[in-house]
Amino acid sequence: MTRTLKELAEEIHRTAVEKGFWEGGSRNFLEALMLIVSEAAECCEAYRKQQNDKIPDELADIVIRTLDLAEGNGIDIESAVLKKMEFNRTRPYKHGKIA
Repeated sequence: MTRTLKELAEEIHRTAVEKGFWEGGSRNFLEALMLIVSEAAECCEAYRKQQNDKIPDELADIVIRTLDLAEGNGIDIESAVLKKMEFNRTRPYKHGKIA
């Protein structure tokens, strides 16, 4: 079964709510954002230690936390990603950075 990014975000957020991560219907945005950063740090650590089997799980955690945060804050992440991809296609090579 194929799902859209929006459907996946909805499912991920629904699960997070069911598991108690959105008590009272809200969550501290900055705290949730830093949890994404911590998942990225865990991915860096797995890469540094050459624990290649852990990298896919850590990347998945980054995506899951990002989609949950977006959906929980009413952000249509699918539209935002598509809009950003369209903009990025107009940018110069390496965004114009030299070296």
